[in-house]
Amino acid sequence: MMYSCADGGCEKAYNEIPRSEVAPATTAGAEAEAQTAQARAAGSGARAASQAEREIAMDNTKEDLQFNLRYAQRLCQRTARFYRRLQTALTFISLLAGSSAVAALAAQMPVPSAWLLAGFAVFGCVNLAIRPADKIAANEADVRKYGALLAKVNATDVATLQQMLDEARLSDTSEIEPLRPIAYNDVVLEIAEPEALIPLSPMQKLMGALA
Repeated sequence: MMYSCADGGCEKAYNEIPRSEVAPATTAGAEAEAQTAQARAAGSGARAASQAEREIAMDNTKEDLQFNLRYAQRLCQRTARFYRRLQTALTFISLLAGSSAVAALAAQMPVPSAWLLAGFAVFGCVNLAIRPADKIAANEADVRKYGALLAKVNATDVATLQQMLDEARLSDTSEIEPLRPIAYNDVVLEIAEPEALIPLSPMQKLMGALA
C-alpha cells in the first residue's frame, strides 16, 4: 500500500479495499472448499459402501450357486446309490429264480412254486424295464460333472459360474423326485443349518436309507 505526503498531509495513493469486504469473501471461499471436501469425502464413502454392498451380494450369490452345485451333486450320488442297491436286489432275485433250490421246491409244491416263479419273472421284467446299470452310469457321470464345477467356484466369477451351471443342467439324467428333499437335507447338514431341514415322509425315509 502506497501513500503520498504532499503539503504536509498524507493521503492514500489508491483506495484501500476495506477489510470488512475482504474477510467475508475469503471466509466464503474457505467454506466452499470445506463443503467440496466434505462432498468428496461423502461421495468416496458412498462409493466404498456401494462397492462393499456389491461384494457382499456377489459373495451371497456365489454361495447360493455353490449350494446348488453341491445339492445337484448329492442328488446324483443318492440316485446312483439307490439304483445300485436296486440292481443288486434284482440280480439276486434273478439268480435265485434259476437256482436248484427253486427247482426242488417246484417238484414238491407245484402251485406255490408256480406263484414264486411268476414273482421272479416280474422282478426280471422290472430289471429289464428300469435298466439300473444305465441309470447308475449316467448319474455317476453327473456327479463328476458337478464336482468339476465345484472345483472352479473360487476361480470363476458369478455370471460365468451361473452360465456353466445352466449348461450342466441341460445334460442331466432323470432324477427320482422323492430323493430331492433327502439330498437337500444332506447339504443343509453339511453347512451346519439344521433349522432348514425338510420333514421327510416315511416313504422318503425308507428311500433315504436305501440311497
